[in-house]
Amino acid sequence: PVTSRHTYGYYRSEILASLGNSLALILVALYIFYESYTRLIHQGTQVDGQVMLIVASIGLILNLISMRILRKGHLALSDSIKTLHYHLISFNSSSRESAPRGPSPQSSAHNREINVGGLNLEGASLEVLSDILSSVGVIIGALIIIYSGFYLIDPILSAFLAVFILPRTWALLKKSIHILMEGAPPGISFDQVKQAILEVKGVTGVFDLHIWTISSEMNALSAHVGVLDLGKSRQILLEINSVLEKKFQISHTTIQIETYHV
Repeated sequence: PVTSRHTYGYYRSEILASLGNSLALILVALYIFYESYTRLIHQGTQVDGQVMLIVASIGLILNLISMRILRKGHLALSDSIKTLHYHLISFNSSSRESAPRGPSPQSSAHNREINVGGLNLEGASLEVLSDILSSVGVIIGALIIIYSGFYLIDPILSAFLAVFILPRTWALLKKSIHILMEGAPPGISFDQVKQAILEVKGVTGVFDLHIWTISSEMNALSAHVGVLDLGKSRQILLEINSVLEKKFQISHTTIQIETYHV
């Protein structure tokens, strides 16, 4: 819930958790690299192929169950978010009846691209997928060790798995850092947003424009907008909000209307 100290609530906890998850996965991948290198250097290291096979098989089953649970959660969250957005858009549309070109609830809900699940779900799915591939790799390695005695397959497969994990985890880490640094949301062009506001009739300038992401499903915008006729401020403000919601799916806005002096 929103508090006087945390006026956005704890939406950012999702991003912090995603950041921590990304860092943990990167450390795991680097440790796997280190272990692989050590075992390749000390080629006398032997592992029990049967124990590997049993443990990896149990891990594979559990991770497949986890992935199924995440998929169900993803679908349930998708339905919840779509319902929430529908009601929010319906409310906004009813309160902006005087705004020209206002989006209808049906068209906005249909056209809106929802980042369902957020970075937390993405991080969890990435971790489970990495574990599934790890389990498959260990099973293959165990079978090779059991039937051929080629123990070096263990560090070789481990290194390949680490190579698979790192790029995807790095991408997730960059997304988290980008949000924490108040970067513009992916897919939303700062220049296009500014130009769209300037094209609203009566607007003469846009200053201190900021676009950022509060969480992976909530974008926000603040700006100072110059107008010539303050008597039309309400109509201009409604038009700007309508454009931002319809074109860029930004509904959390703070806009200050000011007299523009040339």
